[in-house]
Amino acid sequence: MRRILLVIEDYNELLYVEKSLKKVGFDVESLPSEASLPERMMGFLPDLVIATGDGNRVSGHSVSKKVKRKGVQSLLLLLFPRQRLSQIDIATYAAEGVIETPINPRVLIKSVCDFLSLSSETILTKFEKFLPPESEENEVQVIKERKKPVPPPSQTTAKRPQGDGRAEKYKQLLENVPESPVKIFDHQTVEAERRYQKNLPDTPEEAALDENRKEFVKKLYKDWKK
Repeated sequence: MRRILLVIEDYNELLYVEKSLKKVGFDVESLPSEASLPERMMGFLPDLVIATGDGNRVSGHSVSKKVKRKGVQSLLLLLFPRQRLSQIDIATYAAEGVIETPINPRVLIKSVCDFLSLSSETILTKFEKFLPPESEENEVQVIKERKKPVPPPSQTTAKRPQGDGRAEKYKQLLENVPESPVKIFDHQTVEAERRYQKNLPDTPEEAALDENRKEFVKKLYKDWKK
């Protein structure tokens, strides 16, 4: 079957087109950006390239330069949103045709078949079971409409139930906690004691221990350098 390379920026649209074309028997490979397009063109040798016409990472003008090189016979179809078609000059793009988005799967398959000189009626009839009813909107539209608007906070915030009075009981318990018999020193007293202990001279035992510790560290360092 004919080979088709997709260079479509919108991920949902990329998956949708890829799935639709594979279901009707085309050999399809996909790229999310045009960065590796020249290499894939050489390795895959597509009969047709379908690309985003005006995106952030995929530009129809740039794609056409990479596709329409000397010795390359690949055809090019560009995808444009319906509202953008009246604002652009299609003649400035070196492409064989344009497909409106959101994509109608039947229009997509018919356009691909027409440009590849295939019988669209035969393919659509054979694989009609894979396509949604014509009355249904395409999958890209459905995905966007599944997102329900988030109601304002005033509608989502509800009063907490009164419960069984446990919160009130806990509050009373905290108020009636008996005083601890253990004496607690304040921070200033503890800090003053710490400074006093730090300034005391070392005892002979502490001095000997500190000297042994220094000798151990020196010996350990010498052994490590060896």
